[in-house]
Amino acid sequence: MARPHSIENLTDHVVICNCNAKVGKIVEELHTGTLFEPPDVVLLIQDEELWRSHPEWHPPASAGDRFYTVEGCPTDKNDLRKVSIKHTRAAVILADPNHGDLADAPSTLTAMAIEKQNPQVHTVIELIASSNRRLMEATDVNEIICMREISEKLIVQSSLNPGIKNIFEDLLTVRQGTSQLYTITVPSHLTQLTYRQLAEKIILADVPFILIGFVTTNHTNESENGADDEAAPRSFLSSHQDTGELHSVFSQIVINPKVDLNPGKDTVLSSQDRLVIIGHEHPDFQDV
Repeated sequence: MARPHSIENLTDHVVICNCNAKVGKIVEELHTGTLFEPPDVVLLIQDEELWRSHPEWHPPASAGDRFYTVEGCPTDKNDLRKVSIKHTRAAVILADPNHGDLADAPSTLTAMAIEKQNPQVHTVIELIASSNRRLMEATDVNEIICMREISEKLIVQSSLNPGIKNIFEDLLTVRQGTSQLYTITVPSHLTQLTYRQLAEKIILADVPFILIGFVTTNHTNESENGADDEAAPRSFLSSHQDTGELHSVFSQIVINPKVDLNPGKDTVLSSQDRLVIIGHEHPDFQDV
């Protein structure tokens, strides 16, 4: 595929807004995957001096001609046009170090500006204060990552289950030889099967992936105790790799479904549901 002559002609790329210590690792992870062609990544920098003074934040040289930097304001429509925001697959909004613990407010404004320019873009925002989560969920942001929340939960899980941190790290990396998490729409020839039936077919087909759960918008939790905050439906994003489109919906994530719950093991899966898979490569259901 021919390379674009300018950043403004990029398509299906990733835009990172603001720079902090996570930039280098994010770009490295995006570019070291062997499952898909590495995407172009554009970093929109508000503070050029901050970026220059922290070479340890920079991605490795291997990023080559697939990594671009543009100086500008992520809330300015003209600067967003410079990074081809209307044609990007995802926008990652990092917390601006210049704002410290108050970075969530400008990050929210950035997300709103991006969504206005491209309502179909998949926005991921780094949140500083977990107390701002509910306010952020009222916006069109697709994914909210609060590092403090993740750290706290991972610390608890690691204390109860030694080694769990290493398992999460393995699942979340895209390097050669590691399994990945995938979410895909239920293949048309496998709809109307229950989760239990589909799981059995996958095992019998001896394919190199495992079904571990599903995401549904068609069912509600009918447990005796009722749904609590942790079990309530959450915002979920459909994958551009399957449909070519990005859109968020309120869905329920069901991992390791139980027998006595709905949705559960005997839930009938439809074309609107999505499967959660662990595999070394993108799942191919042709032989299932």
